[in-house]
Amino acid sequence: MKRRGKDNNYILLFFMFLLFCLLVLFMANSKTIQEGFENMMGQSSGEKPFTFEYYYTETCPYCVKFNESGVWDQLSAQKYHKVQLKKRMVYDKDHKPVKENVDKASTFNINSFPSFVMVRNGTNQVVMTYDGDRSFADMNKFVMRYE
Repeated sequence: MKRRGKDNNYILLFFMFLLFCLLVLFMANSKTIQEGFENMMGQSSGEKPFTFEYYYTETCPYCVKFNESGVWDQLSAQKYHKVQLKKRMVYDKDHKPVKENVDKASTFNINSFPSFVMVRNGTNQVVMTYDGDRSFADMNKFVMRYE
């Protein structure tokens, strides 16, 4: 009878050791697991899940007025955790296209300026087009919905 009790203790110790090893292995690979999950969800490690993009031209009077207002600069100064901001000039002051931004605007069917879109990173998916008031308070409120 005593022999059986010792065997149970060894089995219990073995399973505790095995559980400990699995825990150490999991902790060592937790960052790798998280990165894999983020990649599956369409974002790379360290990248914010959304980008609020502003498309403008240098010759558009509404764009010039918005740029002079400083609202985009105020938004850019905010510390968002899940949203990054990108300002994309589509045409310069000589109305020459900025190819990369023209292509991006075309992908999102943007053909009027200024235009503001929330994009899910890792995809070419526009989550929402912003068409509200161009004030800091309203635009910040919109961005905060994705925080």
